Amino acid sequence: MRKLVFVLTMLLLASSFAQADEVDEACCIDAEGFQHLQQERQGDLAILDVRSQMEFEYAHLPGSINVPDGQFRSNYDEAIKKLPTDKPLVIVCVGGIRAKQVYDIIAENGHDNLQQISALEAHMIVEDDGDVFFK
Repeated sequence: MRKLVFVLTMLLLASSFAQADEVDEACCIDAEGFQHLQQERQGDLAILDVRSQMEFEYAHLPGSINVPDGQFRSNYDEAIKKLPTDKPLVIVCVGGIRAKQVYDIIAENGHDNLQQISALEAHMIVEDDGDVFFK
């Protein structure tokens, strides 16, 4: 039984690393790139947080918009209406996978300004005081 649990655990880990490797670098920025973009645009960015509502309520970046990733799968037309179209969009989640998935959904639905959209491939850190940053 222990061997089975170990094998299943290793398979899950391998699967998660494979998913992380599949992230398309062309669409993604890291934490440093995100900070640079914020400075360059003087904060004039739309930040889409695709985590669950509960995760968002716990802590989020100031000014970010919460549209959970599942809404893009279940009702794309309504989800996309919640986003501003007049500024670059950075999609964030905890570790980058959901952000990349939403980026792909937007791309597959013919969004014509993908160079203005980035998935943040970084790990979200929430401090005790509720401050959020990416590493």
